[in-house]
Formats: sequence, C-alpha cells, structure tokens
Amino acid sequence: LDIQQQVDPVMADKTGAAVVLNARTGEILAMSSHPGYNADTLDEQWEQLLADPDSPLVNRVTQGQYPLGTAIGPFMLARVLRQSDLPEVPSRLNFHLDNQQLECAIETEAPATWNKAVQNGCPGAMAVIGRTLSTAQFQELFQQLGFTTAPDVDLPVAQPTGTGITASTARSAVGLSSLRVTPLQMGLAAASLSNAGVRPGPRLAMAILTPDQG
Repeated sequence: LDIQQQVDPVMADKTGAAVVLNARTGEILAMSSHPGYNADTLDEQWEQLLADPDSPLVNRVTQGQYPLGTAIGPFMLARVLRQSDLPEVPSRLNFHLDNQQLECAIETEAPATWNKAVQNGCPGAMAVIGRTLSTAQFQELFQQLGFTTAPDVDLPVAQPTGTGITASTARSAVGLSSLRVTPLQMGLAAASLSNAGVRPGPRLAMAILTPDQG
C-alpha cells in the first residue's frame, strides 16, 4: 500500500500508466492507470465514463498499447554485447526517418558513451546498434522479451499487436515498427535486466493469509 500511495500522486493529472514490479519474483507491487474513476460512484457515472474520450475504464497497465520508441535501446545493447563488440558511438545522435527528424529524448552532447546514448534515448545511436542485428534476430529478441505474447495474469490484457518486424531494421531499432506493448510487458522485460537475464512471470500476489490455513 505504501508503494501504491507513492505511485498514484506521480500519475495524477497525467494520461498513462505506471507499474512497479519485484524484478526477481514478478510480483506486481503497484500499478496505476490514469485517468481513472471512483469505484464508489461507478453506477452514477457509468454513462459518463463510457462516453469519456480519455477512456478511464481502460486499465492502461495491461490494456494500453504503446510503440516501443527508444525504450528498446537497453535490450538491443544487451543483445549486441552478448554476441559481439559494439561499434563506435555515432557523432550524430539524432536520426532522420520518413521525412521526420527524431531527436534524443534527453538532450545529449556528442561525443557520448553508449551507456549515455541509450540512457538518453538517442535514435541515431539506436539505428547504429540496429544495423548489427538481422530481422530474424529482432524477432527473436522481441519474443524473448515477451512482446509477442500476452502476459499470463488474472486481469484483462491486450492481445499483441504487430510483429515488430519490418523490411527496415532501422525502424525496429528506433521503436517505430508495428509492434505495440503494454506497460506491464515493458516492466517484465525490464525486470530481466536486473534479474540475470531471466524475465519473471507476473504475479498479483505471492501468497494469501487465511484464518484456517495460514
């Protein structure tokens, strides 16, 4: 409850989702979907909630689907490090794609390290890493991260959308493929980075306390 009470205020007045996991066990410690609704007044507000374009009835943690963007960076970096040496960090950290200039999520001055370029979501760096991976390797990576299957959890979940594989590995590398993932999928994938490469299964509770059985 303490964690949940810290997460909810952070999400207030925003549209989106947050999920906090135990990376080793997959236990969901907190999840917050905004905008939300007051369950105590659900009957009175039902029609209004149904008509709300912000879809407060959707649990964005498990049902909201979003493009990967450069959040795919840490996973690509880990994948390339496992198989080969990294190329040099590009001097140009932004990236031009489909008549669109993509910038770093956080402004980054060159020269940058790979860690800094990935941490700051620099698409130019992501594209360079992506060139070292084939479409088959991207497909394998997305499968290993759990992006192509719905999480096995006792909640309504969105079914996977798209494969993430395109003719251009650059689009996959900067997270602009057809693949869409839920915040829960992303959280479970991120857990593997601090859990020795093992992606946990999601759990709403690790145990329950009953009067008769303990």
